[in-house]
Amino acid sequence: MNVIADNLTGAHPHAPEDAALERRILRGMFAAVALAAAVSALVAPWRVTTGLLLGGALSIFNHHWLRTSIAAALRVTESQPRPRMKLARYVLRYFIVNREET
Repeated sequence: MNVIADNLTGAHPHAPEDAALERRILRGMFAAVALAAAVSALVAPWRVTTGLLLGGALSIFNHHWLRTSIAAALRVTESQPRPRMKLARYVLRYFIVNREET
């Protein structure tokens, strides 16, 4: 029960393994993009390699955007003003990522 947020102060404990997990996820994402681009550079046309690099960069940007917007949304407490801009970014991201093609 040592990872539950304190309801009285609004403090959220930060476990050291959270930062390590975040680093492992980012390292894995960078490694996957680099490996895919390296293999495709050898066996696929340049357009495939460019697409993999662009898609990988977008996925890393999307991960960063999601992490920061969720952190802002969860950081809302009664003692602090609401981070309206960061919360609005989360809502905007939701509509951009989840829109359906018509």
